[in-house]
Amino acid sequence: MSDWIHALKEQHDAERNRREYHMTSFGPAAQRIWEALVFQIRNDVAKLNKEFVPIMKGEIKINNRELIPGDYEIDLDKLAFPAIRLTVQLDTRAESIRIEETRKETPEANYVKTTDRLQLHLPESGPIKIKDRDGRVLEEIEQASEYILRRFVAHA
Repeated sequence: MSDWIHALKEQHDAERNRREYHMTSFGPAAQRIWEALVFQIRNDVAKLNKEFVPIMKGEIKINNRELIPGDYEIDLDKLAFPAIRLTVQLDTRAESIRIEETRKETPEANYVKTTDRLQLHLPESGPIKIKDRDGRVLEEIEQASEYILRRFVAHA
């Protein structure tokens, strides 16, 4: 077989193996991580709303938008200024948790939209590892929740 044909076959086989791995191993593990993260976010939001509302100048609302989020999405909003709207979404195709933030500092300011990701990595043995944008491993689900929710108190 010609070298390029052999290389093409290897590339095709590697892609097939990646898709197989994704369907059988990564997807279910990512869903379990997602469920644990949403549970932790809900608990942390309840604590922030109880203990931090005067400092944040308003409560964080969960899934309080007109459109109902999908199964692998949670919406978090604080409408008092600085207003923050987060959409956090499990993106199994990109093997990450996508964090889309829209912020408005004052009534006169323009909206600023940013996107961040927590990368998910499933090693050959052991649980999924969550890494922030700087490559730091977040060992506990609480750290991932803090990474997401700290945006609400960063400017308080």
